[in-house]
Amino acid sequence: MEPGLLAAKSWITSALLSVGSSTGLWVADDVADRGLGEYVPADTVLYAGGRATPAVLAQLDYLYAQPDLEFDAETIAQELEAGTGYAPLQRFGAGVVRNLFSPGSDMTDVYARLGLSMSGNQELFLDGLVPVLHIAAEENERFVEFWTMQARSAGLPVSEKSIAGQDYVSIQLTPPQETEHIDLVVAKRGDIAVLSFTTPFDSSGELAQRLRIATPAESLKSSGELGSLKQRYSFTNDFNLILDIQRLAEGFLNTQSSRMATDIEALSALLQEPSPGDSLTQVCREEYARIASWTPRLVGGYTSVETEPELRVASRSVVEIKTGDTLQKLNLLNGHVPQHVADFDAQLLGFGLGLDMDQLLPVTIQLWNQFTQATFACAEIRRVQQDMSQNNPALMGLVTGMAQGVKGVGVSLYDLEFGTALAPIKQLDLLFSVATQNPALLASLAAGSPAAAYGQIPLDGSSATVDLGEIQPGLTADVAVNGQYVTLSTGSQASQAAKNLVSEGLTPNALMQMSLNYPAFGDLVASFPVDELQTDVGSDETSLCVERTRLANLLRQTPLRAGYSMGFTSEGLDTTTLFALAEPQPTAVIDPVGRFQIYDHTYNCDQGERIGIETIRADGTGSYSETDSRGSCEVYKLEYRWSQGGDQLLFEGQSSRGRDDCAAQWEEYGAYSASCALISDAEGFTCLYAEDGYESLFKYRPIN
Repeated sequence: MEPGLLAAKSWITSALLSVGSSTGLWVADDVADRGLGEYVPADTVLYAGGRATPAVLAQLDYLYAQPDLEFDAETIAQELEAGTGYAPLQRFGAGVVRNLFSPGSDMTDVYARLGLSMSGNQELFLDGLVPVLHIAAEENERFVEFWTMQARSAGLPVSEKSIAGQDYVSIQLTPPQETEHIDLVVAKRGDIAVLSFTTPFDSSGELAQRLRIATPAESLKSSGELGSLKQRYSFTNDFNLILDIQRLAEGFLNTQSSRMATDIEALSALLQEPSPGDSLTQVCREEYARIASWTPRLVGGYTSVETEPELRVASRSVVEIKTGDTLQKLNLLNGHVPQHVADFDAQLLGFGLGLDMDQLLPVTIQLWNQFTQATFACAEIRRVQQDMSQNNPALMGLVTGMAQGVKGVGVSLYDLEFGTALAPIKQLDLLFSVATQNPALLASLAAGSPAAAYGQIPLDGSSATVDLGEIQPGLTADVAVNGQYVTLSTGSQASQAAKNLVSEGLTPNALMQMSLNYPAFGDLVASFPVDELQTDVGSDETSLCVERTRLANLLRQTPLRAGYSMGFTSEGLDTTTLFALAEPQPTAVIDPVGRFQIYDHTYNCDQGERIGIETIRADGTGSYSETDSRGSCEVYKLEYRWSQGGDQLLFEGQSSRGRDDCAAQWEEYGAYSASCALISDAEGFTCLYAEDGYESLFKYRPIN
């Protein structure tokens, strides 16, 4: 498995927190912005800052302790160590990963290990090309000590230095023989910990700013950008995200003086390579930068936080659009997503698209012509214009004409229970709705299409039952016109939601909406029939049984319901997110001690294969044995020691041996180490087993 994929899976916390580009889960406090942005250069291209609180972080512990996090982290650490680069740096990276994701750790442990405070200001930003982290710390030196110890253990040079009488630690990340060094710098300034870098192209005074010793000539705070951002977008005072697209483009194209532009030029000279803009003419650089100014920034923040009776965080992110009347035209595309899609408390999954089909063609043609007819001097851009001019968006009319009056569609899945191979759908509660200005026209079009074989849609407000037997024998659904919606529903909840649409209008509300109930969807994933798919994939490729179990368990232990909405507003492309995070219920740690019959479900997901007997003893030892196919004799024996950290079992094999049959000689095998992520189930427990980068799925059934 690729390291990037492992990293993406492991950093589930970061993934969830970045949904909507602004859901940092940093709690609002009207005075929390004191000092935020003070040491951040005003021309930074990336900034994220806010104030965390223990209550929020504590509720996210379950994300940090996901079952496969330790396995993935260990795999990443091993791949770092096995690389062909600078060995001490590889050991350093592996050591940090192992320490921060050690078995049984949660976010509280990690913050304590690093000497960080779970409440206080936190800022991440770019100083030119160099990332800088400022984060609230406790009154101890653990932060500096942690990085110093990890570096020295890995064999990296560590130096204690000072600027203007202020101490810091410098860890050299590049080989000693190289004349140009990149160093990790770590420091503590009062109640703030600092993590950043020094580079060969740093100018005088830059490090002092990163270390919070000197303030920049103009900071993000003194420029007023943070304050205006909050006021303009109704963000609360303590979380802001800014990705300055225009400034980033200008830096790479070197069309405006900035810290990033200076760093890029200096880095290019150091590497003796052309800078990114050198291959372009001056006029092309300027015109590409002008195109970037059409969407100058991605900004984000949260708009409200509630902590009782559960944590609810509302956030917003906006891709700003600044191109004359373009935004006004784009707003015409907003359609109406039926409101049943957004109710994440009532359904497993909701998804809707809102697009005004009457406006799609004229708006597309106007924007197409606006770009193709604009005046550019850059030859590359003019070639793009010529290529676009050879295509005719009017051909879209063949599709949009058939959807006249349609404003959006929505699907809500309230319940789904899988059955047998012959009848895979045992129970289905689902609503599909189409929002349209002319439901009678849509119903008549359906009557003249192949769908008419399933039945006619009544226009008097009543419903008709249609036979979906071609999909599955005995499956039926109700079709109806409810107000300005044509609906197809099956199941009691879907039927009621369809009737509720009678009073709902067609006010433009979004381009897309989605809702997801994570625990309920996890139950659905756990029951999804994958045995036939596994046969198609093949056992040598991957185990869908393992992946299904892993994903289902992650979703089930995530007490999260979330709603997302995206559309055009007066500011640009606007995305809002609402997270409802119930307080995690405490779960008892699984006690693995006992004698068990083991079943291998790695490639036979539901039935499993009976393989051996395992005894896990309270003294930290264990044994496992397998017999031949007739049960005549043992053909494999294993003795091991085990330890437990939370829901993780770690095995260290002491001795193992095997043979092909009862008459064969025993063959001794070497020592090994493995891990097992424990998942509770009704009949014992399930084990996601990992050994030498290979994963298996075992079920332990107690033997009385």
